[in-house]
Amino acid sequence: MPDLSLQICRFTLAFIWMYQGIVPKWLGPHADELAINMATGATLEQAVQISRVGGTLEVMFGVLVFVAWRKPWVFALSALGIALLHAVVVVFQPALQLAAFNPVIINAAIMALSLIGHERARAAQQR
Repeated sequence: MPDLSLQICRFTLAFIWMYQGIVPKWLGPHADELAINMATGATLEQAVQISRVGGTLEVMFGVLVFVAWRKPWVFALSALGIALLHAVVVVFQPALQLAAFNPVIINAAIMALSLIGHERARAAQQR
């Protein structure tokens, strides 16, 4: 029987990555997503395209987490990915760090789940 904590990490991270790809990027795109993209110098049209492509990559990564959860590198990639995405927000839209529902909170949770998932997947491989 798979480790319950590993399964919690798997399902939660897959859901978060897919949700973040679909809701604020595909269904919107949300104004905050566009603002981040436009802060890099993109036009509105380019910002929408960046959002759609980013959303597609996030959904694909969510699916990868869901299906390849036995591989520790998937969780390491999740941790690295969220760290890089957070760095982009810090550089291009630092004011978002102070918002009521800000990226610091969600990204810290994603990082923690990714690190726990990595350790649990690694331990499972060693058994």
